[in-house]
Amino acid sequence: MRITNKSRHTWSRALRVAAVLAMVLLAARAEPQAERRMELDPSRGSLWIQGDSTLHVFSSTASGLQGWLQLRDPQTGPVITALECTVPAGELRSGDAKLDRNMRRHLGAETFPLISFKVAEALPLSTSGGELQLRGPMAINGVEREELVNAKVSVSQEEARFSGTQVLRMSDYGIKPPVMMLGALKTKNEIQVHFDVFFHTLEPPVQLNSTRKEPSP
Repeated sequence: MRITNKSRHTWSRALRVAAVLAMVLLAARAEPQAERRMELDPSRGSLWIQGDSTLHVFSSTASGLQGWLQLRDPQTGPVITALECTVPAGELRSGDAKLDRNMRRHLGAETFPLISFKVAEALPLSTSGGELQLRGPMAINGVEREELVNAKVSVSQEEARFSGTQVLRMSDYGIKPPVMMLGALKTKNEIQVHFDVFFHTLEPPVQLNSTRKEPSP
């Protein structure tokens, strides 16, 4: 097959275009992405549990929440890379002192003072965004098991907000549903955990994979 000057020119141009595209892709992959860290704001939002029994519905509100969130900001939108929240098991208050004491006892608050949730993966639930499925280990009463928590999420440069409701079974965490008043009051196994929590930025973005610059002499 005879190769003409026109063919050589076409191949040469194609090779140049391919080389430019390869350089662009390598540059994009090497470009560092900003990693942001946010801290849970205990002065805003709330977390409370709600349960039912043969006599009445009960609820307890948590205080002393702590946590942090880490994310990066590619062009497609914020991506959560890590999240952790803790709740003091002894800081759940219902307004009924006897119920609170029983709750602390069943939660093993003296031996296992913290309830925790650590997010290992955050997956979008819809293409439109705004909802995530958070997967990771939850620890209650010294028992750790993986949970899938669906949450509505909004993220800005200054803050992030997570809200939703998660159903848990006490028996999954080694807790026998309380029975009181000589059996007249029996608590149902399932409880609902309602959360509406806020995180705010404390530190400036940190560049990942950035090269270290030596100080000038």
